[in-house]
Amino acid sequence: MSFVKFAATALLLAGLTAAQASTYYVDGMRGDDAAPGISPREPLKSIQAAADKVNPGDTVVVHPGVYYESVAIRRFGTRDKPIVFRADAVERNRVVITGARRAIREKKAAWRLEDAELGLYSIPCEGTDYPSRVLYSGADLYPYASVDLLRRFKVVKAISDTTSEENPGPRHGYTWAKDERRLYVRLHDSGRYGSRDPNDHLMSVGPEPDGVHYGNFIPVDDGRSNVRILAGGAARGDIPNGWPAHVVLDGFTFETPSLTGVYTTASDVVVRNCWFVGCRLGVSGNGYPNRMAYYRRASNRVRVTQCDYTQWPTYEDGVELIAAAGESGKKLFWHRKHANEGLPGKRFIYESGIIGWAALDWEVDHNRIHSVFEAFSAKGTTQSESLHIHDNLFDKLLDNAVEFEDSAQNMSVYRNVIRDTFSPISWQPLRGKPLPGPGFVYQNVFYNTPEHLETFGFRATAVFKILGPCYGRIQPPGMLIFNNTVFWPGSAPVIGRTATEHHPDQIGFYNNIFAADYCFSVGCTEWEPVEAFVMARNLTGAIDPRVFAHRVMAGKDGIALDDYTQIRFSNVGAYDLSVRPDSPAVGKAMAVPGVDLRFKDIGAVQQGDTWYPPVVGPQRAGKGAEP
Repeated sequence: MSFVKFAATALLLAGLTAAQASTYYVDGMRGDDAAPGISPREPLKSIQAAADKVNPGDTVVVHPGVYYESVAIRRFGTRDKPIVFRADAVERNRVVITGARRAIREKKAAWRLEDAELGLYSIPCEGTDYPSRVLYSGADLYPYASVDLLRRFKVVKAISDTTSEENPGPRHGYTWAKDERRLYVRLHDSGRYGSRDPNDHLMSVGPEPDGVHYGNFIPVDDGRSNVRILAGGAARGDIPNGWPAHVVLDGFTFETPSLTGVYTTASDVVVRNCWFVGCRLGVSGNGYPNRMAYYRRASNRVRVTQCDYTQWPTYEDGVELIAAAGESGKKLFWHRKHANEGLPGKRFIYESGIIGWAALDWEVDHNRIHSVFEAFSAKGTTQSESLHIHDNLFDKLLDNAVEFEDSAQNMSVYRNVIRDTFSPISWQPLRGKPLPGPGFVYQNVFYNTPEHLETFGFRATAVFKILGPCYGRIQPPGMLIFNNTVFWPGSAPVIGRTATEHHPDQIGFYNNIFAADYCFSVGCTEWEPVEAFVMARNLTGAIDPRVFAHRVMAGKDGIALDDYTQIRFSNVGAYDLSVRPDSPAVGKAMAVPGVDLRFKDIGAVQQGDTWYPPVVGPQRAGKGAEP
């Protein structure tokens, strides 16, 4: 080989070597941040040290442990060479990134018994505000406004500007005494969540909350989110469609941050196979308020997939409060919707969800969202455009699964299973125009179990809540609800008939299967036109034929059956709400005006579909069990 050829080959090999991706290893138990970190025998100690080293194409493997960090990621990958941070295996609580106070979580300080009869304990807790969240062995404690109210498990509800009343609250909770700098807790006395003594539990006490702005909580760059992906200052405004990060987070448990598990001001982020516990928001953008400049400065193209998000036992607390009320009218279960009087601001509202402040082209798919107050609130959707929510399982929700308000644009909700949810889909723009839309809700399966129905039978609910003080023209083709399957005994598929004088424009129901007791409200039992909606080619079957105005729901060219069994579901007892080949739904779907999608069968599940039920939750090692 000539010297020239040898030199050229050497330069080429040197270039390839320089371009090779590196793998960094992190081990909080035996690592050292001064180590190179590129060998599992010489790992780094902190995730932050690895984040400060990575280049495009690199991978960071994090070994088991609890990492008391708020990791700031400022080094980004490329489309072809993303940077991947991943747990060494996907398993809940294997690799935990937490904002919890370390001395309390590691039991370096003991809880002091204050009242043996009440099971009231306290511990020193410095700061200027309440902890954002408190968990005991994974169970979420309700925030009370004072030690006195915690002692009595009472919350204060405003009746007017001058009067208020006390009501029963959840039977486990916490409060923070500012003057004493002490945290007080009472754990549930039933034993269902373990011992009443916090010294027997893993106590995760979050940092002070951040991100309250005009009643909406928005993360901040210097907050205590578990992971912060931070774009490069004001210059990001010069980058079209946001600042691309190309960062992947895989397999982590995010615990008790100040507000959100993952906060990003950058675009092109994937969060997968993760758990969110004690997180008001799972993954959040930066909530940039000006829609005109929003998509140049916001976090776009974020995907949240195969994750598990919970506020457990929020739903169970609501069920317990309803049962305790007996036959009285005080069946209150929405305590977590509004901070009770005496708490500082709106920082403790559970009307949040798995995402916050989505911008352009977010995707949320194949997640398990369970025992929460709400899954996708207005805090997550209102500034979004082309948000896709699909193939998720929603289970045990006290309010809404998905809110379109106040102004989500071009949002699609499809192939989800939504069960035991108070009111799954909300279109309720309370703050005026622009109205939410266009919106597409299709191929979803909605049902409630007998246990849920027994609990919430005192208050009729609906799958689709179409309400609001301000109606008008929705961006074409409108709000389209098509090819869904609804099994909704005890109540109605739609709330909205009482608002028909507003005549919301372009809200259409096509090709849906409705099996229910009522129609648009409990009082709607007569066959009459409903001017607010377009109803066409729906298949309806009465669960209670005495009250179900099934012809109204069927609409133009629809199929109205006197008995829901004539729909021929595959197995109602097992909640397999696909239909048998001899169902009148098969082959009867119409083309939906304004969309290119075409379905042959009425209802969500088409003959031969394989998506139902969706495979959800962390999958790489497949451990997504109940906490």
